[in-house]
Amino acid sequence: MLGAAALPARAAASPPSIVAIDFALRDDMTPGPGGKAPGAADVARRTRMIRDFFAEQLAGSENFTQLALERDSDSYRELMNASGRLFECKRCIVKYGEQLGSDYVLHGWVQRVSNLIINLNVEILEVASGKVYDRATVDTRGNTDKTWMDGASYLLRHLRHEL
Repeated sequence: MLGAAALPARAAASPPSIVAIDFALRDDMTPGPGGKAPGAADVARRTRMIRDFFAEQLAGSENFTQLALERDSDSYRELMNASGRLFECKRCIVKYGEQLGSDYVLHGWVQRVSNLIINLNVEILEVASGKVYDRATVDTRGNTDKTWMDGASYLLRHLRHEL
């Protein structure tokens, strides 16, 4: 990891701002009775757990100033409802970052390929350019809190820029 030296030149007293939004879910599991894939509630909880993990890492960061995620705001609800596949709408994510006045937005998505194969992805988008500043991805085997957290820890270690 590169740390603060890799960040764009800024005043030492003012690290760039970042907001971590909720991770999206791409569930490739076949829906069961009631129209939901098996274990959907656990997957939704774990998806939130992964976002919270990254938010906790940012809270202790010297390289970024974390902005609060305002889940109850109209603009956030609009963002989350704008696309069923939020990870495919980077301009939507960047627009939300602009509305908050954030320099970066951390977002991610989880693809549940099966109940055994889970693909975790994290990206940091630069709001000014709309470009990907950093990203990491990992496939995990197993669908437990531990395997998801192991995957999130791997992602954190494999981002080029230190949070």
